[in-house]
Amino acid sequence: MADNKLLLNLSHNLREVLEDDEYYDITIEVGNDPYIKIFRAHMVILHYRSPYLRRTFSTNKRKNDGTLTHIKFPNILPEIFQIILRYIYGGVLPLDECDTSDIIKILIAANELKLQELIILLQSFLIENKSEWMKQNFSNIYRMIFENNSFSELQKYCTDLISEDPVKIFESPNFSSTPEKLLVALIQNDKLQMSEIKLWDYVLKWGLSQNPELPSDPTNFSKEDFNTLKNRLQRCIQFIDFYDLTSEEFYKVIPYKKIIPKELYKDLLTHFLNSNNKKSEPNEPNIVKDIENNKSKSNVIENIKENKETNPVSNIVENKPVAKIVEDIKENKPITNIVEDIKKNELERNIFEFIEENKLEQPIIEVIEEPSKIRNKPEPYIIKEIEENSPNEDDNYYKKVIDSKIITYRHAKLILKWINKIYMKNMNNMNNTITSTYTSYFSKWIYTDTTNNTTNNPNSMNITHTTHKLKLLLRGTRDGFAPQRFHNVCDNRFHTIVVIKTHNNEIIGGYNPVSWKSDVSYSITKDSFIFSFKGDGNHILSRVVCDAYATYNVNWYGPSFGVSDLSLREGNMGVCRQNSYEKPIRGTTDDFYATEYEVFQIVGI
Repeated sequence: MADNKLLLNLSHNLREVLEDDEYYDITIEVGNDPYIKIFRAHMVILHYRSPYLRRTFSTNKRKNDGTLTHIKFPNILPEIFQIILRYIYGGVLPLDECDTSDIIKILIAANELKLQELIILLQSFLIENKSEWMKQNFSNIYRMIFENNSFSELQKYCTDLISEDPVKIFESPNFSSTPEKLLVALIQNDKLQMSEIKLWDYVLKWGLSQNPELPSDPTNFSKEDFNTLKNRLQRCIQFIDFYDLTSEEFYKVIPYKKIIPKELYKDLLTHFLNSNNKKSEPNEPNIVKDIENNKSKSNVIENIKENKETNPVSNIVENKPVAKIVEDIKENKPITNIVEDIKKNELERNIFEFIEENKLEQPIIEVIEEPSKIRNKPEPYIIKEIEENSPNEDDNYYKKVIDSKIITYRHAKLILKWINKIYMKNMNNMNNTITSTYTSYFSKWIYTDTTNNTTNNPNSMNITHTTHKLKLLLRGTRDGFAPQRFHNVCDNRFHTIVVIKTHNNEIIGGYNPVSWKSDVSYSITKDSFIFSFKGDGNHILSRVVCDAYATYNVNWYGPSFGVSDLSLREGNMGVCRQNSYEKPIRGTTDDFYATEYEVFQIVGI
């Protein structure tokens, strides 16, 4: 209490210095005509309280003739500067007495003066105490917030706010003036409640509005027009999950295929090869028209043979003869062989339609390695892809595919999507070009690896590889729950996913991009996260905020994230108390009992 009283006295005395007309050595002109006010201040105090003023004084040395230093701040209102000056001298800020609009003005002025301590304080105050006002005045403030890189907390708050009700931005009359930074933040936000096709439509609308000189019809685009739009949207497109589109929705993307990276577009065509709903383009060859008219397989094959001299289908990679492809089809060769023959062809989706229409006596799947490991089907094996939102699929089948007793295919796909966003964001921040193959990397089919792959080099990422695997390293009921067992198996392994099932059927877990150790240390990373899945289909994602305490390495604990944010300990017991991650992932801080847990490594990343 005595210390507080001394600080209050010091604050009061310094404010008295500000009000005193003696000893000042600088004048500050604030405002614009006709409302200008001159403030008197002391360079030594301003020098140590404001980095901006410190730099200003270093370039404007004090004159030896006794003339006072004079500086101007025309963009700050005098009454706002008065509040800031009292804060600089006495460390007091009467925010409860200020209108919220004035607090916003104080924030802008604090940013101009580079008062970082004040910027952090004001952001927290607005979020915690003025959230309703900000919701009501959102359209008036969000541009200002995203135009200033210092307002990171407000940017996150606004992004979450918009994600819950994106229409307030996407359908606003001023959508075209939305800052690119806000648009990218929205696309990356895991809470965004919008389908991917709507997101694509809005991103496209925004891009076209930034370049009003472009034709409204993409069929009238020149090469330069496509390049213009591609350059405008390159930061946005990499975060759109095209793999979540339906085949019919993907058809809407095709006219703009030239703004999508080539490798990504090829992968997308392969992904949608089993669509039954694609539309025909005007200049498609007879093979497609024949299929759409339900002609028999023999008629279609004859059509290919008869037109092979003029039909674009004959211009297949490395000029492979159409007759050879027909023979492959007739002989029921594995789909992977056929795909490789035609993979780079512009008309590959049409060929795929032909293959699909004739079924080859089995359904079709996205191309994967060794599909016989997934289902017991004799070759030729063409396995139907499981749609993410298919209501009739049994979760036991998904578990069989990913070899997990805890999570389903849907869970795994969501976790990998979160990881994908981290890596794309990191690469984007490094101003590197993200290859389209890598953009699609985590959206590929997931299946159990039965090979003895011991890759554990964090630098071994192969972004040209287009499939990846979740390799099961450890299962509690199979390998034991002892912490020592975990470290024997998982130490020095990178890119691991831990999933735990608790005694009350909760599913919780975490992702660790760096290696596990046993040396009684914390690992540093900004890319780890923890999560939980609820029975109602909802989830909680909590990213690390104290990256110096991302994971805890000690041989008497199993996998441990943060300072007890998620930790599995001796005897199947665990704790989950929020400290180092942004939010708690359980509704209670009570200890839990793990009935099962699994550790997977992402092989190939």
